[in-house]
Amino acid sequence: MLSELNVDKNLSIDQARFVAEKILATLSAPYFLTITSDDQPTTKVEHSSTASIGVAMFVANDISEIEIMKHADEAMYQAKDAGRNSIRFYES
Repeated sequence: MLSELNVDKNLSIDQARFVAEKILATLSAPYFLTITSDDQPTTKVEHSSTASIGVAMFVANDISEIEIMKHADEAMYQAKDAGRNSIRFYES
């Protein structure tokens, strides 16, 4: 959850999008897993992942925490439907 975003709605959306894009970039960077087994040589495996991020913008005390999470969840499923590794904003 991000706080202290700009009071201008468009600027706050830009700020949230910037953070979400940084999260996607970080999660999509490849990383290595070391696999060890008693009877096998140690193996390193390169792995990468994707994420689907749903963003729900709100003003404090506008709606309940449960509603905020529902909106973000709905936006996340829209991101998944769009092909994964994407960001979607909840729009009422």
